[in-house]
Parts: sequence; C-alpha cells; structure tokens
Amino acid sequence: MKIIKTTSKTYDIAFYPNSHINFTAKEFREARESAKMSTSKFIHCFCCGHKFRDDEKLIVITVKGEGNRFACGQCLEKELSKEG
Repeated sequence: MKIIKTTSKTYDIAFYPNSHINFTAKEFREARESAKMSTSKFIHCFCCGHKFRDDEKLIVITVKGEGNRFACGQCLEKELSKEG
C-alpha cells in the first residue's frame, strides 16, 4: 500500500524592498558563516525557491511565524504588480 499526503501552508508575507541592507547574497552568507551561524534558510528565495547568485541583492521580507527571510527580485515585481 502507498499513501501520499500533500500538505500546504499559507504564510503572511510583508516585503521591505527599500530596507537599509545593501549587501549581496555572498556578503550576507559569509558574514553569517564567520559568526558560526546557519545560512540554510537564506540561500533560496522564500517565495519561489530561486537560489540566490553570489552577486544578487537581497530583498528583506517578514514571514509571520517564521521571522525575517529573503525574496528575489522577480517575486518583488510580482507583488508590486498586484498592488499597482
């Protein structure tokens, strides 16, 4: 017998594209690694799963129940097009 269960979860997300961070994915990752902190939750876009390139600028988002995460530029554009 095989059983397949699919679970979905809804997240409340707020984008902060004009936040005061001005560093690349590589700089952020290196700073966390030098402080012996995990980077696993910050290597992909929280929204779509896109893996950040080293030179890519990060967009801060707040995920209710999860904390701060990062999104990619394409997800920000989708969000802004919904608002406009």
